[in-house]
Amino acid sequence: MDVLEVRHPTKTDRDHPIVQALGSAYSSITNNKEPTYGGVPGSTDGTILNARKGIPIVTCGPGDIYIPHHVDEWVSIDEIKQAVRMYVLAAMRYLG
Repeated sequence: MDVLEVRHPTKTDRDHPIVQALGSAYSSITNNKEPTYGGVPGSTDGTILNARKGIPIVTCGPGDIYIPHHVDEWVSIDEIKQAVRMYVLAAMRYLG
């Protein structure tokens, strides 16, 4: 087996402004439900941005965290709509 690529884990502190913006946006659109903080079972291109440029990353979005890239992967339209609302609200809060 040849190793083609190594992506190291990343962590963005909970007190970072982008985490705060996303967390508060999530709570706002889910009737004050507390966000779940922790890792994801996989990797994203965000690990490259973090490793090469020090850009803080947060992985969040619609769908089941355990089924990405499966042959039967799916996301409900309602979850996509909710995610869009969260991203817009988070961007407004983050950018001021």
